[in-house]
This record gives sequence, structure tokens and C-alpha cells, in this order.
Amino acid sequence: MPWLKEANIAIVITGRPTVSKYWLQDASIASGFVWLAAVNLGLGCAFGAVYNLMDEKESHKRESYVREALEIPNDRSIIAILGIGYENKKPASKRMASKSEVIHYNTFGSNP
Repeated sequence: MPWLKEANIAIVITGRPTVSKYWLQDASIASGFVWLAAVNLGLGCAFGAVYNLMDEKESHKRESYVREALEIPNDRSIIAILGIGYENKKPASKRMASKSEVIHYNTFGSNP
């Protein structure tokens, strides 16, 4: 995550599989709230994925690097690093999905 060098701060999001069977969901929700709080304060926020459910080898490599660099205990899984700071420039606009693509009524694919 070379872009992380430009962030004013970084927040590492971790989860504890031994504490909750919903550790991944809990950590994901926490990262979303941190992101929203940063944006609400007028800051930029970028998500750097560390944990990778689909590629255990890559996930272990990334987690090990972060764990060793920051001395994070082994009982925590490292989900992501959020880079937070003042934006140098506004990010390019993205196409937002239309409401009919993401909102469905009663059954999937049913739109008013």
C-alpha cells in the first residue's frame, strides 16, 4: 500500500476470532464507522485490505507483515488498514449504481 505513506494517520482494523464468531462482520462494521467519521470531519479515507478470505496464503503474508511491523498479538486477525488524512486532490467520480440496480421489492429483481 504505497499510498499509505501519504496518509496523516493509519488505523489498523483487527478482529478476534476467539471472542466472537462474528469477528469479521464486527471488524467490517467498525471500519465502516471509522470511514464515515473521517469523511464527516472533512478527511479523506482509503481502505487497504489485509485479510483475504479467498487467498489464505496472500492473507497470511499480508497479516504477518503488519503484525510484525506493529507488534500485534497473534490472537487478532488483521482485516485492513485505513489511511486517513487531508486530500491533495479530489478522487475521480465513480458511476453510482441506479436505485433500480440495488433496491428490490418483495423479491429480488422486482422493481416498482
